[in-house]
Amino acid sequence: MQQTGSGSQAAPTLSSTTITWSELEAAFAPERLAPYLNHSGGDRDRAVALYLWNIALCESLYPLLNLSEITLRNRFHQVLSQHFQRLDWYDDAWLDQRDASKVLEAKQKIARHRLSPTPGRVVAELTFGFWTSLLDVRYERSRVLWPALAPKIFSNAPRKLRTRKDQSPYAARLRTLRNRVFHHEPVWHWPNLPAVVRESETWLLWLNPDIARLHSLLDRFHSIHAAGPGGMPSIKAV
Repeated sequence: MQQTGSGSQAAPTLSSTTITWSELEAAFAPERLAPYLNHSGGDRDRAVALYLWNIALCESLYPLLNLSEITLRNRFHQVLSQHFQRLDWYDDAWLDQRDASKVLEAKQKIARHRLSPTPGRVVAELTFGFWTSLLDVRYERSRVLWPALAPKIFSNAPRKLRTRKDQSPYAARLRTLRNRVFHHEPVWHWPNLPAVVRESETWLLWLNPDIARLHSLLDRFHSIHAAGPGGMPSIKAV
């Protein structure tokens, strides 16, 4: 391997865009590659293209997932702070046991970094699952959040859709997509993937139109999806 002028080693490159299948299996595991190979009818080159396409799709979804999660949690924080008249609204005794335990876990994680659990830190540490769980029907049965807060949190949605029941499915589908992407799982084979993405883009628009416009400047998903595996670099798997 060549040495750089500083003495460090140069990054390895694929020779003539060729890689051995055994190297791929060692890196990714045969079980992980099997669905791609099966879908490709045993064609290793196409299996590699599918794998790369899935990576490209997931990469292109990061802006949507990032902006949606951060916008949702801060929207909730703003509205709940006003509703409960305190920035640490999560310490008021209204969360169910499961969600209260998530708050405790967030505080403990912050404490491990020897930081104080300020509202800003707690809100940032809480998982996306916590925020979407606030749209569960149990918080409507108790009437602690819904229906009163829906018009405030989703003020940009069509008036007839400003309900917990209408908004919860959007959150659930986005959470499923987020978890697949962030856990490095396949999404390329979803027949309704473009529809889910368009729906999530609409949901972000309802949360914050300005952030939705910002997302539109970064979006590459639709072009990458339309190009298919054929738009990926040509890699020969031998």
